[in-house]
Amino acid sequence: MELAVKLNSAPQNEYPIVIREGLLEEIGEHIEASSEGGNAGCGKNFIVTNETVKALYGKYFEGSNKNFSAEFIVIGDGEEYKNFQTYEFIVNELLARKIERKSKLIALGGGVVGDITGFVASSVLRGVDFIQVPTTLLAQVDSSVGGKTGINTRFGKNLVGTFYQPKKVLIDPKTLQTLDARQIKTGLAEVVKYAFIEKTASGKGTFGAFGVEFFDFLQNNNPAEHYPYIIAESCQIKANVVRQDEKESGLRAILNLGHTFGHALEKVTNYTEITHGEGVAAGIACAFRLALELRLVTQDYFNNSIALLEKLGLETKIPENIDRKAVYEAMKSDKKVRDTQINFILPSGPGEVTQRSDIGEPLIIKSLL
Repeated sequence: MELAVKLNSAPQNEYPIVIREGLLEEIGEHIEASSEGGNAGCGKNFIVTNETVKALYGKYFEGSNKNFSAEFIVIGDGEEYKNFQTYEFIVNELLARKIERKSKLIALGGGVVGDITGFVASSVLRGVDFIQVPTTLLAQVDSSVGGKTGINTRFGKNLVGTFYQPKKVLIDPKTLQTLDARQIKTGLAEVVKYAFIEKTASGKGTFGAFGVEFFDFLQNNNPAEHYPYIIAESCQIKANVVRQDEKESGLRAILNLGHTFGHALEKVTNYTEITHGEGVAAGIACAFRLALELRLVTQDYFNNSIALLEKLGLETKIPENIDRKAVYEAMKSDKKVRDTQINFILPSGPGEVTQRSDIGEPLIIKSLL
């Protein structure tokens, strides 16, 4: 199946999301087909990946198409490598290997690879084309779509980066077969986020892939049996938001449900103890507890939502060894803080969310169970 990401602010930057099992077996043809327009030409292609992913999927990029060739740039595996040092390493490798403006960068891997490759693509030679080939559930349903790129700093997550759209997103759901249960759960945290924002994202609910509300579908089905459609629905909901607000001047902020809490959790654990999805899942639960305290949601909706998180195997509480006060202090460095006020996306009803930045420290701390 194929979806399109359209941008009201820049219609010329529309790009496709192709979702098909077995797509990697014809990856060269898809990459060469993306050369229409933009920096089209025959410059060198470069694949940014890590050793784990290269060992699994590198073969598909070696001789996959007689007209396609690429050089690998291999970085460390993990969130802790999404930093200035890795950014500099990739840039230096590209310059040493004579990258040209007609070259393409291919991000092959999860969210870390996609984010940092996009950032490099947006800045090296003042911008070259890049293509997302996400191999994790989290990257397939979320980070590969929408054009957010960046790196982490000691002050917090994603504080340096750009908005820079890929030319194409190529998704092969078969790559999910190589993920362990923890990585699948990490992706499901972003999937369930879309169920909680669906109506606000589109004004009515998308229902594109199933004809039912996404929340209900996830309640009543096993995600493992429906990955292509779950990926498509998640991407469609995100595309609806990005189309209206590419650079997060308003509506796009709703995609941060659970992330203000989650990013703080990642920061205080040095990006090594919990995955991004684990932080987001716990953060969504915190957002629901805060919304319940503020009477934005009913007890029934709260109960059903926490039950859905638990049904998907997601942790709804912050690990006991994490200092709650430290988490609160980390939130104050979040890039979404305005006039020293922490900005939260909070549930306000089934499939709906709202923004709040008027919440005091005691309530925030109370939500950090």
